Amino acid sequence: TVGGTTFTWPAAGVPDNVIADGQIIDVSGSGTELGFLGAGGFGEASGTGTITYTDGSTQPFSLSMADWYNNAAVAGDQIAATSTSWNFSSSTQTAHPVSVYYASVPLETGKTVASVTLPTVSSGIGNGVNAMHIFAIATGSGTVTSAIR
Repeated sequence: TVGGTTFTWPAAGVPDNVIADGQIIDVSGSGTELGFLGAGGFGEASGTGTITYTDGSTQPFSLSMADWYNNAAVAGDQIAATSTSWNFSSSTQTAHPVSVYYASVPLETGKTVASVTLPTVSSGIGNGVNAMHIFAIATGSGTVTSAIR
C-alpha cells in the first residue's frame, strides 16, 4: 500500500511490467485517485494517457516516472520502494540504490474506472532508449501526486 492505494505486485518469475506504448489496460474501481507503480529507464519518462469511465466519458492525465537508477523522485511522483543493490546479470549484484516510484492522478467523483490508456513513451527497450515501465495500477483513496493535464 502506498499513499492510500493498495497494489498487487507482479509474481516472481513471470513478466513483471509493461512498457508504456499507448496500450489500453482494463482497470475496474473507483476512489479519489488512480495510482501507478513504475520507473523510467534511461532518464525520466513522461507522457499523457487517458482514463475511460464505465459511463463512456474520458479524462486525460499526465504521468512522470523518475529513472530507476537515479533513486530520486521527480515532480509528480515519489519513491515507493528502494533496494540497496540490483542484479546486473544473473550472477553479479551491483551495490547501488535503485527505486520504484508511485504516482497518482485524481479520479472524477462518483465515477467508476473501466480502463486506462497508458502514455506512448516507447515501443521497446534497449541501451539508451527512454522507456516507462509500469508494474501495477490501482484505484484508491490516497493523496494525489499529479495534476490532470
